[in-house]
This record gives sequence, structure tokens and C-alpha cells, in this order.
Amino acid sequence: MKDNWRRWKFILISLVILTGAPFLYQQDRSAEETDPTRRITTSVSLVSINVVVLDKFGFPVSGLKKEDFTIFDDGTPQDITFFAETSEPMSVVLIIDSSGSTYKKITMIKQGAIEFIRRLHESRPRDRIAVVNFNDDISLMAPFSTSWRQKTALIQDRIDAMGGTALYDALYLTSKDILNQISGRKTVVLFTDGIDNKSLKDFNEAFQWSLATDATFHILTVDNLNQALTDAGRDYYALSRRSFYAYMQGEAASRDGVIDPQWSHDMRRQYSSRDVLELAYRLSYQMLQRLAVTSGGMFFKVGQYDELPGIYRKVAAELPYYYTIGYRPDFEKMKEGEFHQIEVQVSDAELTPRYRRGYYYRPNAK
Repeated sequence: MKDNWRRWKFILISLVILTGAPFLYQQDRSAEETDPTRRITTSVSLVSINVVVLDKFGFPVSGLKKEDFTIFDDGTPQDITFFAETSEPMSVVLIIDSSGSTYKKITMIKQGAIEFIRRLHESRPRDRIAVVNFNDDISLMAPFSTSWRQKTALIQDRIDAMGGTALYDALYLTSKDILNQISGRKTVVLFTDGIDNKSLKDFNEAFQWSLATDATFHILTVDNLNQALTDAGRDYYALSRRSFYAYMQGEAASRDGVIDPQWSHDMRRQYSSRDVLELAYRLSYQMLQRLAVTSGGMFFKVGQYDELPGIYRKVAAELPYYYTIGYRPDFEKMKEGEFHQIEVQVSDAELTPRYRRGYYYRPNAK
């Protein structure tokens, strides 16, 4: 049954991307997907990297050529077989969190997203933009084929704050069913204000799928801890099994210890709301920052929603300066699932490249 669901979902999502019809990812939340035959795939013909080169003042640099770059894969120099300069078009996916915790600032969130789309259209009209919205469910609100005016109208009219936060499912589905189905230069701009509380997938699976897409992830977060404490309306939590393990593993990591992953009466204890939420937010920000940095993107954590428009402008202003570099390592010598570290060097020592730091090798499933 699950296999049929996945197959039909794949067909429907492909039709959405090709035809532009809006579609809602209705997730089967009856049970976890546990099919071990599913494989995270990355192209076996080319490893692609988006690179931004910064000068000593932190400003992006244009005008560099293929000869200005050197690539290493696990320390082995690689021949550059593909090079796209900054003028080449890019596919951009904007992911917007509209969970219930955003209800006080949803108008500002929508205005920031609309300004981002408008600015990108004015500066890079050849770029393609898709909009994904998530709360309990994940919706491809506006595929690449819709006009920028349609996208801004849909954001204004269709996004309302409600439900929980299926953040990791949003990353997983966007990576697998959208980014993994397109080629060329790809980047993601994700806004979220909270911690995941509804996903079937965990962070590690979402993280590996995200890296497998060759996309760069820019992540914008608002520190929402105080509001979460107010909204919780309680002094103590009785943690669920998943929340207990996340909490105890976080505590163990803080003291460089380990926990025995067994069912324990401890998870039935009550834990301080502030302690639980502070740790949950800290771990969430650490994981999101890891995804942004490893993929070559930027991570922003701000204290006020009114800072978002400025950050959207910063991200949009940098996108025109992306170089895309491709190379073909010796895949025959690779082991499935292993992580390969990437290093990019530029000929001018005063310039600093920013790029994704590696990828998980997965041969294409037969």
C-alpha cells in the first residue's frame, strides 16, 4: 500500500512540476515509512557545486573563470568538466513555515517573501522560482511555471498560520520530489520560526536528501523561545518517547556523555518547560545551521520578525554571484552511503570561496 502511495505521489508531483497545477502533499501519517530498499540518489555522472567567492570585505566577486578554481574530492584533485558563470539562470525554491506559532507575525512573513520574489524577478528575470508552504502538511503552492505576480498573489491570499511544524518532512519532500527532479543550478531559501513537531522523517534523512540534490540552502530563523514558553501555558512537560530521546541525547551531547537507548521510566517524569524548550530550540538551530553551512549557504537567527525583509534582500542580492562547477570523480571506487568531502580553492589568496562541503554517495537505484 505504501509503495503504491509513493508511486502515485511521485507521478502526481512530476505532473505538478511539468504542468504547474497546485498540489498538496497529503502525508500518510498512519505509520513511519520503513522500506529499506528506498535509496537517496545523486547523479553518478556529475557532482555539481554552487560557489560564491567573497573578497576581503565580504562582498561577492564576479568575472572569475574556470581556470581560477581548483576542486578536491576527499583530497584528490578533480578535472572541472562543467562551469557556469554567474549569468546562468537558477532554480530557486522558497519554503515558508506557516505553522500556528507564526500567527502574530504572518503578515510580515508574507511581505518579506513577496519582496524577495519581486526583487529576484527584477534583478534576474530568467531565474525560476517555486514556492512551498508547510505547517501540518506540505504544499507546492506555486510551481516554477507560474508567473511572479501569481506567486505573490498566492502567498498573500492562501497562506494562513495554523497547525504544527512538519519542518523535516518539508525538507525531505522538497528535496526528493522537486529538487531531485530538475537539473542545473539550484538553491533553497527556507524560513522557519520553530522546532519540528509533526514530521515522520527525522533530521538526518532530510539532511542527506537535501545534500543529494546539489542545492544550496539558505535558512532564516526567528528566535521564538519566549513566545513558545508563553504559548505552552505550563511549567512542566511529560515527554513523548521521541521527545524524551531528543531531550536526553541533547543533554548527553552537552556533557559529552551517552545514553542507553532503552525504554525508561524516566521518560514519564515531568521536565521543566523552560529546560525542554531551550534545549529543543538550541538543537534545532544547530541542525539547521549544519544544513546551511554544509550545503554552502547562509544561516540567520534573528530576534525580531522585522529583521526578515533585510535578510531576504541580502540573500536575493547574493544569488546573482553564484558560479556552478561540476566534476566527475571515480565513482567506481566509492562505497554506497559514504560521505565525500569537497574542497574548493581559488587562485587569488585574498578571495574566499563559500560552497557545500560534501555529499553522500548513492548510486542510482535500478
